[in-house]
Amino acid sequence: MASIEATYGWEPTTFSAVYHGKFSYAQYAKGENIWAVFPAGLRTGAPFYVLATFTKNAQGIENGPYQGLKPKLIVNHQARTFSAKIEPGSSVDQYYWFEDSWSNDGLTLELQMYNKPGDKLDKYTLQLQGTA
Repeated sequence: MASIEATYGWEPTTFSAVYHGKFSYAQYAKGENIWAVFPAGLRTGAPFYVLATFTKNAQGIENGPYQGLKPKLIVNHQARTFSAKIEPGSSVDQYYWFEDSWSNDGLTLELQMYNKPGDKLDKYTLQLQGTA
């Protein structure tokens, strides 16, 4: 797959992109799938979704889905970093939030997971699956 930058360029990044990796977190997830979806591009103000499966979630439900909607993406293109933290007072109540960076060619995404209090949890490497 050609790099995103060579194909689309970074300014503006209005293409949609889907990244995939494996997700393991404490006793809740062991080798599960995780996706990061940028349906309107990797740009400030665009929506961002994280989809994963917990092997067993905090309520004891096996194969419980995790769907995280992050309605306000903040992107720094020069540093190739992004943040998808829910702002205080938002109507969206999410326990986890994410930030980090993508590779120079756009083929790899490093996704750092945080909990609601802001504790740094695990970091995941996801690979680009496709763009549109």
